[in-house]
Amino acid sequence: MNVDKAALVQEIPVIRNSARWFWWIAGLSLINSIINLNGGGVSFALGLGITQVADVFLEDNVPVAIVFDAIVIGFFLLMGWLAQRGSLTAFLLGGGLYLADTAIILLTFSIIAIVFHAYVVFCLFRGAKELHVLTKEVRHALREEERQQAGEVTQAGPPTEDPPYIL
Repeated sequence: MNVDKAALVQEIPVIRNSARWFWWIAGLSLINSIINLNGGGVSFALGLGITQVADVFLEDNVPVAIVFDAIVIGFFLLMGWLAQRGSLTAFLLGGGLYLADTAIILLTFSIIAIVFHAYVVFCLFRGAKELHVLTKEVRHALREEERQQAGEVTQAGPPTEDPPYIL
Protein backbone atom coordinates (compact mmCIF):
# COMPACT_ATOMS: atom_id res chain seq x y z
CA MET A 1 0.00 0.00 0.00
CA ASN A 2 2.84 2.37 -0.87
CA VAL A 3 1.99 5.64 -2.56
CA ASP A 4 4.46 7.66 -4.61
CA LYS A 5 3.81 10.96 -2.85
CA ALA A 6 6.45 12.77 -4.90
CA ALA A 7 4.56 11.96 -8.11
CA LEU A 8 1.27 13.04 -6.54
CA VAL A 9 2.78 16.33 -5.37
CA GLN A 10 4.01 17.07 -8.89
CA GLU A 11 0.49 16.51 -10.27
CA ILE A 12 -1.26 18.85 -7.82
CA PRO A 13 -0.23 22.48 -8.52
CA VAL A 14 -1.33 23.84 -5.12
CA ILE A 15 0.91 21.41 -3.24
CA ARG A 16 3.84 21.69 -5.68
CA ASN A 17 3.77 25.49 -5.68
CA SER A 18 3.44 25.64 -1.90
CA ALA A 19 6.50 23.42 -1.49
CA ARG A 20 8.51 25.68 -3.80
CA TRP A 21 8.03 28.59 -1.42
CA PHE A 22 10.70 27.03 0.83
CA TRP A 23 13.23 27.46 -1.97
CA TRP A 24 12.24 31.09 -2.50
CA ILE A 25 12.64 31.72 1.23
CA ALA A 26 16.09 30.11 1.22
CA GLY A 27 17.27 31.83 -1.96
CA LEU A 28 16.16 35.32 -1.00
CA SER A 29 17.55 34.86 2.52
CA LEU A 30 20.90 33.93 1.00
CA ILE A 31 20.88 37.07 -1.15
CA ASN A 32 19.88 39.17 1.89
CA SER A 33 22.74 37.69 3.91
CA ILE A 34 25.28 38.38 1.18
CA ILE A 35 24.06 41.97 0.94
CA ASN A 36 24.03 42.44 4.74
CA LEU A 37 27.47 40.92 5.30
CA ASN A 38 28.90 43.21 2.61
CA GLY A 39 27.48 46.36 4.20
CA GLY A 40 24.43 46.81 1.97
CA GLY A 41 21.25 48.27 3.35
CA VAL A 42 18.64 46.59 1.19
CA SER A 43 16.76 43.32 1.67
CA PHE A 44 14.02 41.20 0.17
CA ALA A 45 10.72 41.10 2.05
CA LEU A 46 10.44 37.30 1.79
CA GLY A 47 13.83 36.65 3.33
CA LEU A 48 14.15 35.32 6.85
CA GLY A 49 14.23 37.83 9.68
CA ILE A 50 16.39 35.55 11.83
CA THR A 51 19.26 35.59 9.34
CA GLN A 52 19.07 39.36 9.07
CA VAL A 53 19.15 39.74 12.85
CA ALA A 54 22.08 37.31 13.07
CA ASP A 55 23.95 39.21 10.37
CA VAL A 56 23.57 42.46 12.33
CA PHE A 57 24.58 40.97 15.69
CA LEU A 58 27.44 38.96 14.20
CA GLU A 59 28.82 41.62 11.86
CA ASP A 60 32.10 41.56 13.83
CA ASN A 61 32.30 37.77 13.51
CA VAL A 62 31.46 37.13 9.86
CA PRO A 63 32.52 33.44 9.81
CA VAL A 64 30.03 32.64 12.60
CA ALA A 65 27.33 34.62 10.77
CA ILE A 66 28.02 32.67 7.58
CA VAL A 67 27.80 29.32 9.39
CA PHE A 68 24.58 30.35 11.15
CA ASP A 69 23.03 31.59 7.90
CA ALA A 70 24.11 28.40 6.08
CA ILE A 71 22.43 26.20 8.69
CA VAL A 72 19.17 28.16 8.61
CA ILE A 73 19.10 28.46 4.81
CA GLY A 74 20.05 24.79 4.48
CA PHE A 75 17.13 23.89 6.72
CA PHE A 76 14.67 25.67 4.42
CA LEU A 77 16.25 24.08 1.35
CA LEU A 78 15.80 20.68 3.00
CA MET A 79 12.17 21.48 3.87
CA GLY A 80 11.57 22.40 0.22
CA TRP A 81 13.16 19.17 -0.98
CA LEU A 82 11.16 17.07 1.47
CA ALA A 83 7.91 18.93 0.80
CA GLN A 84 8.39 18.34 -2.95
CA ARG A 85 8.53 14.63 -2.09
CA GLY A 86 5.25 14.73 -0.17
CA SER A 87 6.40 15.20 3.43
CA LEU A 88 3.62 16.69 5.52
CA THR A 89 6.11 17.04 8.39
CA ALA A 90 8.31 19.28 6.22
CA PHE A 91 5.35 21.54 5.44
CA LEU A 92 4.34 21.79 9.09
CA LEU A 93 7.83 22.17 10.57
CA GLY A 94 9.07 24.59 7.91
CA GLY A 95 5.81 26.53 7.90
CA GLY A 96 5.83 26.72 11.69
CA LEU A 97 9.37 28.09 11.74
CA TYR A 98 8.55 30.61 9.01
CA LEU A 99 5.52 31.64 11.07
CA ALA A 100 7.83 32.11 14.08
CA ASP A 101 10.15 34.15 11.86
CA THR A 102 7.16 36.37 11.07
CA ALA A 103 7.24 37.48 14.71
CA ILE A 104 10.72 38.88 14.09
CA ILE A 105 9.47 40.63 10.96
CA LEU A 106 6.60 42.15 12.97
CA LEU A 107 9.20 43.98 15.05
CA THR A 108 10.52 45.73 11.93
CA PHE A 109 7.14 47.33 11.25
CA SER A 110 7.74 46.78 7.54
CA ILE A 111 4.22 46.42 6.16
CA ILE A 112 5.44 44.91 2.89
CA ALA A 113 7.53 42.26 4.67
CA ILE A 114 4.69 41.45 7.09
CA VAL A 115 2.18 41.05 4.26
CA PHE A 116 4.56 38.87 2.23
CA HIS A 117 5.36 36.71 5.25
CA ALA A 118 1.65 36.29 6.03
CA TYR A 119 0.90 35.32 2.43
CA VAL A 120 3.71 32.75 2.32
CA VAL A 121 2.63 31.26 5.67
CA PHE A 122 -0.88 30.95 4.24
CA CYS A 123 0.46 29.22 1.11
CA LEU A 124 2.61 26.81 3.11
CA PHE A 125 -0.23 25.72 5.36
CA ARG A 126 -2.64 25.51 2.42
CA GLY A 127 -0.18 23.15 0.76
CA ALA A 128 0.04 21.11 3.96
CA LYS A 129 -3.76 20.88 4.16
CA GLU A 130 -4.08 19.81 0.53
CA LEU A 131 -1.34 17.20 0.96
CA HIS A 132 -3.09 15.83 4.05
CA VAL A 133 -6.44 15.59 2.24
CA LEU A 134 -4.84 14.01 -0.82
CA THR A 135 -2.97 11.43 1.26
CA LYS A 136 -6.14 10.55 3.13
CA GLU A 137 -8.11 10.12 -0.13
CA VAL A 138 -5.40 7.97 -1.72
CA ARG A 139 -5.15 5.73 1.34
CA HIS A 140 -8.93 5.31 1.34
CA ALA A 141 -8.94 4.45 -2.36
CA LEU A 142 -6.16 1.90 -1.87
CA ARG A 143 -8.02 0.27 1.03
CA GLU A 144 -11.18 0.08 -1.06
CA GLU A 145 -9.23 -1.48 -3.92
CA GLU A 146 -7.75 -4.08 -1.57
CA ARG A 147 -11.21 -4.88 -0.22
CA GLN A 148 -12.64 -5.27 -3.70
CA GLN A 149 -9.82 -7.59 -4.66
CA ALA A 150 -10.52 -9.62 -1.53
CA GLY A 151 -14.22 -9.78 -2.48
CA GLU A 152 -15.49 -7.71 0.44
CA VAL A 153 -18.50 -5.42 0.20
CA THR A 154 -17.48 -1.77 0.31
CA GLN A 155 -19.35 1.39 1.07
CA ALA A 156 -19.43 4.21 -1.46
CA GLY A 157 -17.08 7.12 -0.78
CA PRO A 158 -14.81 7.83 2.18
CA PRO A 159 -16.29 7.46 5.67
CA THR A 160 -17.80 10.71 6.84
CA GLU A 161 -17.59 10.06 10.57
CA ASP A 162 -16.14 7.62 13.05
CA PRO A 163 -18.23 4.53 13.81
CA PRO A 164 -20.15 4.60 17.09
CA TYR A 165 -18.44 2.91 19.99
CA ILE A 166 -20.20 0.86 22.63
CA LEU A 167 -18.96 1.48 26.13
